[in-house]
Amino acid sequence: MAAEIAAKQEKLTESRRLIRELQEQAEAASTRGADITGATIIRSQLGGLAQVDFDTVIIDEASQIPVPLGLLGMVNAKKWVVVGDHNQLQPVIKTANTNDGSPPAGVSIFSFLRNRYDIEQWLEHHYRSHEDIIGFAQEHIYDNRIEIDDSCPGGINLSPKTQSI
Repeated sequence: MAAEIAAKQEKLTESRRLIRELQEQAEAASTRGADITGATIIRSQLGGLAQVDFDTVIIDEASQIPVPLGLLGMVNAKKWVVVGDHNQLQPVIKTANTNDGSPPAGVSIFSFLRNRYDIEQWLEHHYRSHEDIIGFAQEHIYDNRIEIDDSCPGGINLSPKTQSI
């Protein structure tokens, strides 16, 4: 009886491996036929996606991605577009020590590539935040290098609202 159970378990294990292999092949085939594919960096190296070579990979929020993870997202592509802002949140690196507690320079894939190749395209217009919020960043972080578009909401009434009872 034990030998029969062992044989069935072995057959089941082999069937599961075959199913996983077929799923990965199907995923790779369907991805190769797609114009655009979206994935997290880690997911891009699992299953069928890991078998696909891409023409271009776009990594958004790259200022928050450590260099090894960024490279992981880039290995299956001929070209890369790395989008980020070195003035925003950096990756959390618990093992790195600096005098002021900030991450070391070049810890993100964005900063690493920016510092290494000195190639960047600066977006000069801001379209999303309230003008008072982005106005603070404009002055204190971006040295007035960005323009706030007229489409941004503005004008805030800070006086408390009163209701009559």
